[in-house]
Amino acid sequence: GRSALHYACMAGHVDAASILIQHGATVDLADYSGRTPLHWAVYYGRYRPTKALLQNGANPSLTDYALHTPLH
Repeated sequence: GRSALHYACMAGHVDAASILIQHGATVDLADYSGRTPLHWAVYYGRYRPTKALLQNGANPSLTDYALHTPLH
């Protein structure tokens, strides 16, 4: 499945994403397809959650199960 952080980033809710991160959400947690919150934030063009994830240590080099990085 996906975490609350995945859904917050997909929807562009940077305030919710920031609160989740402050309370210990794992920024690089992969969902069932191997995609991290960063994959989804970039996919949906959510600039502010993307920036928040990167500022909090999200790894832009992680690949999903199809070997795509968030930038691919």
